[in-house]
Amino acid sequence: MGSPKMRLKLLVDRKGSRVLFAEVSKEFVDFLFHIFSLPLGTLIEFLGSNKMAGCLGKLKDSIESFNRSYLQPGIKMDDIFNPKTAFNGDTFLLCHDNASSGQDDQSGASKAVYRCAKAAAGHCYSCSNQPCRSNATLNAKSICPNCSGSMNVKMTLVTPQEVAETKEVQRKRKRKRKGGYVKKVVTYMVMDDLVVKPMSTISSITLINKFGVKDLSQLEEKTVSFGKKEGLKLLEASLKSNKVLTTIFMH
Repeated sequence: MGSPKMRLKLLVDRKGSRVLFAEVSKEFVDFLFHIFSLPLGTLIEFLGSNKMAGCLGKLKDSIESFNRSYLQPGIKMDDIFNPKTAFNGDTFLLCHDNASSGQDDQSGASKAVYRCAKAAAGHCYSCSNQPCRSNATLNAKSICPNCSGSMNVKMTLVTPQEVAETKEVQRKRKRKRKGGYVKKVVTYMVMDDLVVKPMSTISSITLINKFGVKDLSQLEEKTVSFGKKEGLKLLEASLKSNKVLTTIFMH
């Protein structure tokens, strides 16, 4: 499945070859807000070491080539560069596979439980002394410690009714919430330097005067698509320039 896309409406000054501001939805503002919760390692991973100013790119390269024998047991490179970051909005463009997917639910309700195949079949020869039926595992590749049989028979996980009802109420409440960081009651304005404001006719007129636009015929509305590719460009441009939207859409 391709990256999700958003639509931005730009107000462009053709004479000055610049974007004055963009009219955007709450989803785009949610995207901008969420950038601040991304770990630094994730930003470098997205942009690439060669595009980072300073020496952070070199630090990343040295960590990637670091001898794994010096790492703590269980530590992987993904733990450093791609930690899972929660996002409660509807459209996040820069997630890795399975990020924020909820696969790490620790409640146990989403985990499968397995038992010994011999015990499930009713002919476990060790049951007289050490009942295999008392053994369970979350890993279908486990070996029964009693009879050395495969523990790959999936069991039915029973959730108490009151717990199930509580979870259903929580799911309904979550569906009712709009999610994200900002409300959907208005359209938003994002400046070339990514300053965010609620959109209004008065603020638009004030900004046009502020930018010193004398000839209104030179202004043009331009609708553009914004997806993962543009999101990465925005990240890179925001670290180097105050003219982010102009950099992405005019150059």
